[in-house]
Amino acid sequence: MTPDDITAGETWAARFRTTRMLGTDGKPVANLKIGETAKGPGAWESTGIIVKRDQASRKLELVDVFDQTRHVVDYGDVWDIDRAEILEDD
Repeated sequence: MTPDDITAGETWAARFRTTRMLGTDGKPVANLKIGETAKGPGAWESTGIIVKRDQASRKLELVDVFDQTRHVVDYGDVWDIDRAEILEDD
């Protein structure tokens, strides 16, 4: 399945890759406190819910299920696209 195969009005998810600021544990960091350090920018792969598709620019906007951050990535940085079901915790 490709991003062009996605049908509007349904929930879709995909694996994606992007560059993020990572900590020494290899996980994304944000809002560092004074004195805290990060390892630096690095490759990050995760699963995200697709919230927007721009076929003209061939980009997708996804919400990372790891930390709910939003990312805009090229079609070439997305794979394993499938329908998704969002379940609420009880």
